[in-house]
Amino acid sequence: MEHLIRITTFIAGSFLSIWPYLILTIPLAVVVQASGAGSFINKIFSKNPAVSIVLATVAGGISPFCSCSVIPVIASLLMGGVPLAPVMSFWIASPSMDPETFLLSVSTIGWRLSVWRIGSIAMIGILAGFITHLAVNKGLLGKTPIVTTGSAAASFRQGMTEANNNCGSCKTSTGADSFYSRILKKTWKASVMIIKFMAIAFFFNALIVYYVPGEFITGIIGGSSSFAVIIAALTGIPAYTSNLTALPLTGGLLDLGMDPGAALAFLIAGPTTTLPALMAVWGIVNRRTFILYVSLSLTGALLAGYVYNLVY
Repeated sequence: MEHLIRITTFIAGSFLSIWPYLILTIPLAVVVQASGAGSFINKIFSKNPAVSIVLATVAGGISPFCSCSVIPVIASLLMGGVPLAPVMSFWIASPSMDPETFLLSVSTIGWRLSVWRIGSIAMIGILAGFITHLAVNKGLLGKTPIVTTGSAAASFRQGMTEANNNCGSCKTSTGADSFYSRILKKTWKASVMIIKFMAIAFFFNALIVYYVPGEFITGIIGGSSSFAVIIAALTGIPAYTSNLTALPLTGGLLDLGMDPGAALAFLIAGPTTTLPALMAVWGIVNRRTFILYVSLSLTGALLAGYVYNLVY
């Protein structure tokens, strides 16, 4: 019972920290899509994909979202008609860097690694956007990045289609009532779908925070073998929790002789590929988009770590 209360409290607290994003982003995305504005937004972003990718990376770099709180924002952007390429750039950059994280990095891992981290993440975000743009144009990611399996997703897609088909009816009083009623229903369905997978993500996050010993993490990523960069990047999947805990831990390990490239790989891959975030992502986007997201994050982290070691 004690463990159940502990985990439940953690999940409730996590939802309390992201509730403004849920309340603001999901209804807005539903209204945008149902009103037909989603296609207009898509055209605006698609006119100059290079600019939208760079701007999305910058926006991600100054946004305060962590690996879990960014998920409902990403889902809302996709539902609102924003193309996948800039969303991918924002998605990768947002959990990994922001002004507060940079200042904390400087105080824990030093200027050099901090600058390399923020520069690497910016490059990974921009390259990920262009690679995603190319994949979308080649038709490699399917018709829509939003998940296409499961009853919740199916109900949501059906509801969005009905809302779009009946958008013109809002010109009359009765039509307006019907339109707003549909908006409420679709908002509820979208919220249930996202909250369900966020709850799973927070559950796994609680297990990591409370039941993964710190000695286990330090023992795995604290080495300096030739495979240290790969091991550190992969360790972020089950072990990374947040920048507030990972940065002091990494700083201490660097003082004890941890491979700097491995530290960089861990701090870049961890926020984007941590297990709780992946659980939420799995339920929101289709499998091809999920695989691309994970591949871009891990590959970028590995390259950053090895390039750092080559330079220094």
